[in-house]
Amino acid sequence: MSLATTKYGRTPGEIVEYDPPRSVVYHWWDKGRNGKVKTEGGPGHSLEAVDDHATRVRHHARMHAYGLYRFGMPLWRRVAVRERTTTIDALKASFERA
Repeated sequence: MSLATTKYGRTPGEIVEYDPPRSVVYHWWDKGRNGKVKTEGGPGHSLEAVDDHATRVRHHARMHAYGLYRFGMPLWRRVAVRERTTTIDALKASFERA
């Protein structure tokens, strides 16, 4: 288990797929005081060389909410889009430096 750091804090999770340099998928979860999972999901990125100077990055994500937390899905989706944008911007910046 590892902790992912986001703009919204640290979240426990683990890398469930890692195939460098082609893909990485992370699975995270948030548990309540009773130990039950409230929300879980996972962003993933696949990379594909387009030519010698370009890489296509595809982002995919999934998210599940359980119990009363499922009513918060519209909010969680907006948070996920903001976080995705931050991640993609960081990836783009790292490619530009390379």
